[in-house]
Amino acid sequence: MKSTDPSVLERFVEFGQRRFGTEAGWKAKYAQALEMTPQQLSDILALRSPIGPRIREKLHDLLQCDINWLMTGKTPGIGKKKQIEFIEEGLVRIPVFEYARAGSKTMMLAEKPSYYISSTHSTDDSRFGIVVKGKSMEPEIREGEVIVVSRKKDVKNGDVCLVIFEDGDACLRRVYSHAHGVTLTSANEKEYPPNLHKKSEIRTMYRMVQKITNY
Repeated sequence: MKSTDPSVLERFVEFGQRRFGTEAGWKAKYAQALEMTPQQLSDILALRSPIGPRIREKLHDLLQCDINWLMTGKTPGIGKKKQIEFIEEGLVRIPVFEYARAGSKTMMLAEKPSYYISSTHSTDDSRFGIVVKGKSMEPEIREGEVIVVSRKKDVKNGDVCLVIFEDGDACLRRVYSHAHGVTLTSANEKEYPPNLHKKSEIRTMYRMVQKITNY
């Protein structure tokens, strides 16, 4: 059985404490979130059990932990052009583009990805990531977070989507399609009121399938 690198364990603990605090009971909450018993978590913390593929998958899928950061300590910053090496067995690379703006409709997507993130394997090979800009979707989705969208998933009313307009502009909004067009709403409607658009103005909409918070 391969043991866990101490630096990986430190980041594993750091991630848990960022999510659940440092007061008494944080370990129990962490274990529950990872669908394991407190004893199983204690074995990991004592280096008696490794942070294996199934645990990494749960960290990623249930808690949106960046696995590249967990295993290497490297967290890509906004605007960073260096591609992160894909090192995790059983994971796939997802390209991340800059920028989709969560504020006003003024941002276009870059033609080439800025970097890659690791994600659990999926039959959906159409996924790609977007670095969020703007604050209209806060607190649901914050500026600087990475959202993953799918080109294949069907879009339903109420879904958060990357909306790409015919003129190339892009934004992140919750979408509602109806007979009069498509209404785009934000999480902060006081500052960013809903907008109605003709369907002919919208080139495509990609549904958000995951949000990744970097630590």
